[in-house]
Amino acid sequence: MAQSSTGRWYVSKQDVIEWLNSRLIYFDDSHKERINVIYATVSSHDQKKNGDLDRQLGRLALAASEKR
Repeated sequence: MAQSSTGRWYVSKQDVIEWLNSRLIYFDDSHKERINVIYATVSSHDQKKNGDLDRQLGRLALAASEKR
């Protein structure tokens, strides 16, 4: 896991593969369609109530759709 210059955390595909391999879990995506996974969270109920979570999900969904 690494943190970008903007403070966002991300996990690279290679890091995930290495983690799976370290646990003897076979990983082969050569025949699979690529999917994007997004995760959003807020620190408080007020942030969720004020729409912060919805805005974050919208930005993440847009970014994921542009990467296809």
